[in-house]
Amino acid sequence: MSFSVNCSKPELHTQIFAGLDAHFRLSCRAAPALAMPRRAVHTVPMPHVITSPCIGVKDQACTEVCPVECIYEGGEQFFIHPDECIDCGACVPACPVSAIFPEEDVPDGEQDFIVKNSAHFGL
Repeated sequence: MSFSVNCSKPELHTQIFAGLDAHFRLSCRAAPALAMPRRAVHTVPMPHVITSPCIGVKDQACTEVCPVECIYEGGEQFFIHPDECIDCGACVPACPVSAIFPEEDVPDGEQDFIVKNSAHFGL
């Protein structure tokens, strides 16, 4: 893969990229995009995510307290629909196995459940 410099001041190209192999040159227009933070694989924000402690338990306490009924059974666990969830957090303390977290608080070892929840709803 090869990139070229595409800036309005050619004299800067010589100074900046002197000695650099052409394969590692970046376009000035691409540089800001490279600085942008990367998101997880999914693109839909997940207000809350149900993680691995729910697998096989499915107590349903979370579904009983959800005011908008956005928690659905799916296979071995429950899933929260991100488009329906109003982010009230009522499900979090109701979960007897502490499996529900706001997306930003999902533990490191449970990050796959963010993508799994999104994929469950085809998002």
